[in-house]
Amino acid sequence: MAAVRLNTLDLWGKRITQHAALLEELNNELPLTRAINDRIPKQFIFDKKYKIQLHEDHRCEGLRPTELRIFTDGSKTGNGTGAGVFSEDLNIHIATPLGVHNTVFQAECLGISLAALAITTRKVKDHS
Repeated sequence: MAAVRLNTLDLWGKRITQHAALLEELNNELPLTRAINDRIPKQFIFDKKYKIQLHEDHRCEGLRPTELRIFTDGSKTGNGTGAGVFSEDLNIHIATPLGVHNTVFQAECLGISLAALAITTRKVKDHS
């Protein structure tokens, strides 16, 4: 897998070696290994100032009649990736497994799309 990662990041050497032959064979048998990915290089930022505020969620209790709460999530573990949508206001409980090849970003986007689809399907109007 290291060879696939190096090749994807264009860090794989051009010399013809036994390892290169194995990678080429793998690419021929599993074309997915040649797929474009959205791997983002790790970046450390130590000088950026962050502000974190922790508070109770009491402000959500006094919602106006036109406001809805809809929560979306996308996550990835060693077992796979998934997306979810929850809204007590609209009785939405969606959990969708995506498999092992999807990214967290893809899962997050799917969660938002599923929420929009659920709202559209329920014909929700005049809410924010």
